[in-house]
Amino acid sequence: MDVLVVASAESVLQQARQVLQRWQPLLTACGEPPADDGDAADVNIALVCQTCSNAIQRTETTGRRMEMLQQQTEVAEAERNPHEGEAARLQALAEEAAATLAALDARRADLAGLVSMLAELDAGFGRTGVQSFALEGILGELQERTQHFLEQLASGFSLQLAASRPAAAAPSTAVERITKTVLVRSRDPSNGLAMLRERNLRQLSGGERRRIALALVLGFADLISARGRLRCNLMVLDEVMQQLDEEGCARVAAVLRRLPHTTVLLVGQANTYVAQTFDAIDVVVKQGGQTTVEVAP
Repeated sequence: MDVLVVASAESVLQQARQVLQRWQPLLTACGEPPADDGDAADVNIALVCQTCSNAIQRTETTGRRMEMLQQQTEVAEAERNPHEGEAARLQALAEEAAATLAALDARRADLAGLVSMLAELDAGFGRTGVQSFALEGILGELQERTQHFLEQLASGFSLQLAASRPAAAAPSTAVERITKTVLVRSRDPSNGLAMLRERNLRQLSGGERRRIALALVLGFADLISARGRLRCNLMVLDEVMQQLDEEGCARVAAVLRRLPHTTVLLVGQANTYVAQTFDAIDVVVKQGGQTTVEVAP
């Protein structure tokens, strides 16, 4: 603490007299015996000086204590963990690295999606891309036309056609395959609503497989005729009513009668539903090593 030194003794004496004048009423009230003005002034000045001296000493003592505490504080600060600052710096670097990693992960996800899309485009516009596109379009149309006949031959059945692409690791000689999925309409036991359930082809009866096969054949013939590739007024069907019950045979006969072909030639066994239903029956007779055909009139 800086101590202001009074340069002039007269200035100090003058200040002491002013303090004495302010304290004089208080001293009179305390019953101090009057004294000569000069002696009283000297005594009072001495009292004031002593008081100031004591105050200055206490102030200096307090200042020294504050300086000592400041020094102790500085020593304590210097003796703190020297690695604390380095730890804070490393923590900041770790947080920055985590933020960078999160940004890179997001970018990687975006690039993965872009790569997947480009792979699909490459597959679509590659050597077999156009063929695959055309095949999928034809399959969709074939499925629609097949379903038209299947609804007449076997109500409650649905056939889905899809092209299965070879895996990326498959050899270059691998080809696409057409998968056929049969759906059967049934009721959900939990709520009674109608729903389609997938059925394995092996779970179908012989008659059901026969109806689905016939619907696919008729749908394919209708597709070819609609595209103008092949037009024929004759259709030949061999044993299409085999393994069918009477109701199935009646459905097949009704569908065949509505076909636009001029002639539908159906091959069947004698004394069967075929021989009893259609308009003209030509009989093939095999006897004595010879085969003859008896044409209906």
